[in-house]
Amino acid sequence: MATLGKQCDKRSLTGFIKPLLKLNVQKGAGFIQPFLKLNGRERNGFTLIELVMVIVLIGILMVFLIPKAKNIYENTYVSLTKSEMSEIVKAIIGDADTAHQGFITHMKRPPKDSVGYEITELCSDVDSVGFNHITQTGWDGPYIADMDNDGTVDADEETAILNDSWDNAYDYSLNTGTRTITITSNGPDGTASTADDIIVTFTY
Repeated sequence: MATLGKQCDKRSLTGFIKPLLKLNVQKGAGFIQPFLKLNGRERNGFTLIELVMVIVLIGILMVFLIPKAKNIYENTYVSLTKSEMSEIVKAIIGDADTAHQGFITHMKRPPKDSVGYEITELCSDVDSVGFNHITQTGWDGPYIADMDNDGTVDADEETAILNDSWDNAYDYSLNTGTRTITITSNGPDGTASTADDIIVTFTY
């Protein structure tokens, strides 16, 4: 009688465990399988709706990020241009912080070229008037753009310092009556007399 009871218990236990084993070994673990199915079918990738949602989210992010990136880019260029214009001013009238006397102190006039008054003369490496160390007058350039400190200014160096960050030439104007010089960058839009122009005016 005891033996029969054990056989019944064993059969009952076997009948209970077998379906569980079958459930777990068929096509992977039974506890994971429901998560891999969608509408009764196995799921092998993203649905079309999910892909569309991802594309929409990326588009929304781009709408907000592109203008910010553009502003950062333009602000950096504006800062670089202002810094460069400041160096041109120092080259013309001197820099009290470094005891550099500047072009006008040496030459007794604003920079010019064969056509008229132009800042290109600041980059020249020769002049008919030699520098007099006693009177501290005469040519002692180049005053700007000698980036490699070799005593001469090549075309690339001259272009780098005489053009703004948008590769447009600075406008240089002189008023001999008021003894003022104005240097202008046309700014990001590259157009003269617009709101984004960068203007530096100083006296000599």
